[in-house]
Amino acid sequence: MEIIVVEWTDAAGSDGTWSENAGDLEPARITSVGFLVKETKRAITLGQSRDDNRPPKFDNLLAIPRHAVTRRAPLVEV
Repeated sequence: MEIIVVEWTDAAGSDGTWSENAGDLEPARITSVGFLVKETKRAITLGQSRDDNRPPKFDNLLAIPRHAVTRRAPLVEV
């Protein structure tokens, strides 16, 4: 089981209130770290935690669109 770091670009939005600075929004650069649960052509799925079942179960899953990924690197093999 691999723990990885993924850097990716996410959409930005406002809180829904009226704003004079609508042009100030820029996509956000995000760094996520987690257990590599699944990797496909479309997405990299990370899990925050895993249990000791075989196969393991994961919680707090995050599927990051592959086209948004700017960097993917292994941290540790567990």
